[in-house]
Amino acid sequence: MHGLRRELLERQIEELGLPLTTIELPEQPTMDEYNNLMEQIVIKLKRQGYTHSGFGDIFLEDLRNYREKQLAHFSIKCCFPIWKRDSKELITEFIKLGFKAIVICIKSDLLDASFVGREIDANFIADLPANVDPCGENGEFHTFVMMVQYLKIQSLYYRRKKLQRIS
Repeated sequence: MHGLRRELLERQIEELGLPLTTIELPEQPTMDEYNNLMEQIVIKLKRQGYTHSGFGDIFLEDLRNYREKQLAHFSIKCCFPIWKRDSKELITEFIKLGFKAIVICIKSDLLDASFVGREIDANFIADLPANVDPCGENGEFHTFVMMVQYLKIQSLYYRRKKLQRIS
């Protein structure tokens, strides 16, 4: 969806020791297609005993409401552990905790191609235009976490052709 190679996702999940369930979406799914595929997976996970779903949303009320409404139908509780946290503080904490991530996709009307492939660090944050959220909360950019120091996880370093999402 955001230009991330599947094998990197699989390797990352394997290193964390977590089960992986994916939803295979068509290239440009309609909301009906998306909702139907999501429903099939949620039913499967519910049968496996899952009761909660976690999200990294920070302040997008409409997205949170959508998630809660969709999952309430299945009695799945939504958890938003970083809800309403300050984006600048979050990204600064992320860096200080030793996480390493790179930008894999940008919204080209907000960021130029030079941002693709950059590591998330203090220089990256300083270079962001004022209208771009430091965590990319509005879809301005997407990242891949390639190292989590305190868990001793080092995923394959991600380098490939630069991708830009055309708005």
